[in-house]
Amino acid sequence: MPGRALLSVYDKSGICEFAGFLQNSGFTLMSTGGTFRELHSAGLEVEEVSAYTGAEEIMEGRVKTLHPRIYGGILGRRGNKGDVQTMERLNMEPVDVVAVNLYPFFEKSAEKLSSAEILEFIDIGGPSMLRAAAKNYADVMAVTDPSDYQILMDEWKETGCWAMETRRKMAAKVFALTSAYDSAVAEYLSSGGPLEEDAPEWLHCSYRRVSPLRYGENPHQKAAWYVPGSRRCFGALSDLIQHQGKELSYNNLRDLDAAWKTVCEFGFYDGPAYSAEFRLCAAGAAGSAEAPQAALPKSAAAQSAAAQSAAAQSAAAQSAAAQSAAAQSAAAQSAVAQSAAAQAAAAQPASSQSAPPQSAPAQAAPAQAAAAASSEKTACVGLKHAAPCAAALADTPLEAWQLALEGDPVSIFGGIAAFNREVDAPAAEALAGIFLEVIAAPGYTEEALAVLSRKKNLRVVSLKRPPVSTWEALPVDGGITLQQTDREFVLPSEWTVPTRLKPDESLMETLVFAWKLVKHVKSNGIVLARSNASVGIGNGQPNRVGAVRLALQAAGGKAEGSVLASDAFFPFADWVEEAAAAGVKAVIQPGGSIRDEDSVSACDKAGLAMVFTGRRHFRH
Repeated sequence: MPGRALLSVYDKSGICEFAGFLQNSGFTLMSTGGTFRELHSAGLEVEEVSAYTGAEEIMEGRVKTLHPRIYGGILGRRGNKGDVQTMERLNMEPVDVVAVNLYPFFEKSAEKLSSAEILEFIDIGGPSMLRAAAKNYADVMAVTDPSDYQILMDEWKETGCWAMETRRKMAAKVFALTSAYDSAVAEYLSSGGPLEEDAPEWLHCSYRRVSPLRYGENPHQKAAWYVPGSRRCFGALSDLIQHQGKELSYNNLRDLDAAWKTVCEFGFYDGPAYSAEFRLCAAGAAGSAEAPQAALPKSAAAQSAAAQSAAAQSAAAQSAAAQSAAAQSAAAQSAVAQSAAAQAAAAQPASSQSAPPQSAPAQAAPAQAAAAASSEKTACVGLKHAAPCAAALADTPLEAWQLALEGDPVSIFGGIAAFNREVDAPAAEALAGIFLEVIAAPGYTEEALAVLSRKKNLRVVSLKRPPVSTWEALPVDGGITLQQTDREFVLPSEWTVPTRLKPDESLMETLVFAWKLVKHVKSNGIVLARSNASVGIGNGQPNRVGAVRLALQAAGGKAEGSVLASDAFFPFADWVEEAAAAGVKAVIQPGGSIRDEDSVSACDKAGLAMVFTGRRHFRH
């Protein structure tokens, strides 16, 4: 014979129907607080927990179900003689159903509440009852998801009971939820997110499934899309808005992540609602704590919530971003001053500089003037298979797209085009002229969306914040590796120039551009760029000279007058002759090889300027 059903829910969706079904099936209803009032108002016979236990709710509801008569009735094993005798001796009635869902800590922890207010949304009794019921799933049905009510009602109607497999499945769902819930609390209490400066002893990141994906990298692989359980941990893709097109695939999401991180390397401008300034990702710009509810990308609710959240986030982040931009601008001015002195020295007769100088500080003037100038430009990045194939900076989205397309019109076909500024109608017309999988930007004019809507399958998405993750994880077979994200950009004022020839302002501007881009190219990675646009990229080669040759081959005649960026040092000087013969004028690399002097001497002989940044940017 059915025993008691204990119902205590924050989300009351469907609870009256479920409770009515349980009552009609012979269960005795028991409840607390708001749920009791909801059921009583619906005309159901329900006993208040405090009446059953004989203990009143205390401390403003903090203690109401934590009582031996409750937990004995849940945890008592019906087939264990000792448990049954104890329950009878202590007048504990069996509790056969526990329907509980939790205080909304996931949502409330992202709101602008005081710490004391947020702590009140940490549920204690709910998880405790659910865990107890799930542990004793052979005798107790634990249900926490309102969407499961109908499933359970249908099975009971058909069989008069719940199968052990159903009970086990519901129990597993409970422990998955309580684990994620505890992770969200731990993330909040560790302040600022899941991880701070040091990797924790226990990694407690929790994610909620948003939707299944059609397949993974290949059609025979299953896949799904998850976002952080806590909105406080949302990143750029967590609440993206999809305006049109087919559903995003696994490969689309991976490529979109890489494209967005690359294009935001050149700044982030989030639309006409705010002042025309960029938040430089290199300075560590991040979204605010408040984030909208995750939903399927094409959901209108998700789009509305994301739009509201974006406005609040941008206002909060604007001040810090402006300070970061100001710091880079000041450093840039310092760098320009150094460059003028260096250029004057370079103009001295050769006899006065016959010996190769020690690595002199980079000319801050051109570099930082370039950084300040480029921060006002639109960036466009073309990407395929998680690796950039072209990129450009220009005054308008259209010009940036045209320059990027010229950089590699073959590879971008079927890829992603990402912008760090709102896309307008002229750019949309040009983008519609080639097959692309995805277009990503902070926003679009109405006219641009109307143009792009002609291509029904084209995925058009908006992302309302720059990348915010400070750590990244990579699963390996049997474990997971964790590292800080490669977000720092060493300011040009800290670079050195070991060659006799020093890059002028124009070259230094393009060196800054190329260095930011090569950071996102697969290692071994080489970028050739001219006038703030890539002309050839050597991606993911097993040896560095091979990457140089691939980039030179892609550039062809456009290598003349270009600069070359390498994500890591050159172990040998064999690349210099080929680069110089193709017309390369300046090089930027980390330096640090025991044979650096060979490369310096080769560059001096070939008439190339070379910059050492002191920072490697491997990407695998």
